[in-house]
Amino acid sequence: MKNSAPSSRGARRAARKGGKGGRPAEVDVHALIGLYRARRIDEAVAAAQRFTQHWPKAAVGWNVLAASQQAAGRLEAAAEAYRRAVKLEPENADAQNNLGLLLARLGRHEAAVKAHRRALAARPAFVEARYNLGLAQAALGRLDDAEASYREAIGQRPRFAAAHAQLGAVLQRQGRAEEAVAACRRALELDPGSLELRVQLGDLLRGAGLPGEAEAVLRRALEQEADHAQVHERLALALRDAGRVDEAERHFREALEREPNAPGVQRQLGNLLMDHGRLEEAEDAHRAALALEPDSPQAQRDHGVALAILGRPEEAEACFRQAIALQPDFSEAFYQLSAVKRFVPDDPDLAAIEALLARTDLPAEERERLHYAAGKAHADAGDDPATSMHHWSEAGRLARAAIDYDVSTDETRFAATEAAFPAERFAHGQAPQPADGPIFILGMPRSGTTLVEQILASHPDVHGAGERFDLERILDALQRGSGQAFGDWLAGLGSDDFAGIGRRYREAVLGAAPGAARVTDKMPDNFRFAGIVALAMPGARIVHVQRDPVDTCLSCFERRFAGRAYWSYDLAELGRYYRAYARLMEHWRRVLPTGVMLEVRYEDLVAEPEVASRALVAHCGLEWDPACLEFHQTRRAVVTASLAQVRRPLYRDSVARWRRYGAQLGPLLEALGPLAPQ
Repeated sequence: MKNSAPSSRGARRAARKGGKGGRPAEVDVHALIGLYRARRIDEAVAAAQRFTQHWPKAAVGWNVLAASQQAAGRLEAAAEAYRRAVKLEPENADAQNNLGLLLARLGRHEAAVKAHRRALAARPAFVEARYNLGLAQAALGRLDDAEASYREAIGQRPRFAAAHAQLGAVLQRQGRAEEAVAACRRALELDPGSLELRVQLGDLLRGAGLPGEAEAVLRRALEQEADHAQVHERLALALRDAGRVDEAERHFREALEREPNAPGVQRQLGNLLMDHGRLEEAEDAHRAALALEPDSPQAQRDHGVALAILGRPEEAEACFRQAIALQPDFSEAFYQLSAVKRFVPDDPDLAAIEALLARTDLPAEERERLHYAAGKAHADAGDDPATSMHHWSEAGRLARAAIDYDVSTDETRFAATEAAFPAERFAHGQAPQPADGPIFILGMPRSGTTLVEQILASHPDVHGAGERFDLERILDALQRGSGQAFGDWLAGLGSDDFAGIGRRYREAVLGAAPGAARVTDKMPDNFRFAGIVALAMPGARIVHVQRDPVDTCLSCFERRFAGRAYWSYDLAELGRYYRAYARLMEHWRRVLPTGVMLEVRYEDLVAEPEVASRALVAHCGLEWDPACLEFHQTRRAVVTASLAQVRRPLYRDSVARWRRYGAQLGPLLEALGPLAPQ
């Protein structure tokens, strides 16, 4: 929101105030305000400084000085002048609000909240101050408070488009995607000419998993302004999410043509290229982004993530440390650093993380990242397991508080999937078709799926495509288009539908590696669709990776996932989700045709790597190659929550690791029920 400009009401009030030179004449006050309003900023600053020296108890002089200093970019001086003004006139709601806005610009959101509350105490119907209070609360991660402030502002002014828009942003951060989209649609109805709101709606639709609808909204934005670089960028993101890589790349490059010095677009382009195996081009894009803003902590962080994915952890660590040097409280850089290094006792990096956690002014999202990093650090250093568990539990609590999730929704959906795929839908008693399609590596996250993909991707005939969202996107689009409930839609799928799904999937994925005989898709969540894979792509092979249930769940609980693993934040919910997954996998075990799915146990792979790896390679219809046992030397992009692990030979210290934390795992063990060790 814009600052409230010094007013004639302030002039009259000032003329009634005394000072060491008597009362300022109203004409003098008007002249002072006039310089500011004429944007003669340097003159206004000089005049206001003279005015405050002559009449130090006239708040209007400090207000004009503050506004002028702010316009000149001298924010600290402006903040000090506003403090002098509100000390003289605590009841001046405009000055309190202006101070709050300036404090927010300086990143002092806690102080901004206090200033806006003082403005509202002086003028309860001050809608702009209510809205600005919401902005400060949102910046602090107090999403419930921010939501309440925006709703109060809307209650006072129902056609306040910006408040509807910010409400949508907060609802999105809470995981309430449908409500967020509805709030932003309302904002756009109130301000239909706003390109900014159209872009925000596109972002919300994309965040809600609706890239097709996001594309439609953003194409409308392009009709408004075809040369707008940001619209091209956002459209590229929607196309990327829809799996349309070539179109996404084209719009990223369109954005860069219009705004060549846009490091954020360079980074997004780099990520797109990296996800699709074009590693040298991706590295060029990330280096270009860093060259544009070498002193940007975010650019250093993003380059570090790229280097980690490329298997260059030492260079990645250097980037994360540079990001921290540029911004010592950069929680995301500390979190990423924790992923590529192993902590030791009395580690200074852990001390820095703990010092940040001791602060009380950090937003919840930043505290969440730091708690995950601290938990990992204490575990690496061999500290008391209860200390690590405390940090992971606190991280999970903060993450869980920001979302709207009910594990029973997943339980119901998995049950509907099982009911829709009885054994009669599959051809039993026949030899499976030759293995000539994609290889789906699935299971729970943190069960060993990345390790299995790395083994297969080390084979010269296999391209490891990583975690692909294509199958889920295809199925979501088809189900939404049907207008049916999920279970009814699944049950009604016929042979033509399955053929279409298979065709669309192959077009999206196999084209990413035209020279490879086989391509892997390591999206763990595809366990939900194993029946669809078998019917849509008979030549595909499924590899179900299993690991001890408690080890798997603990490993999920201690990691911060980038996606929608909402079930991983609470031990009891995590246990319930695992049981629902296990029931669905038992169903696939019973009904899938022989030869389609191989089950690989992580513990067997660790104990007898060659035996397990040979069986894995044979299942996929490939000749054995010794390179599969040297997987840790294979250099390829690997996006995983455990980047360091796929760069090491097989190790046994992750087997039965949960027993070290057994005393703290009560809710998980109870929820797992018969799946927990007896």
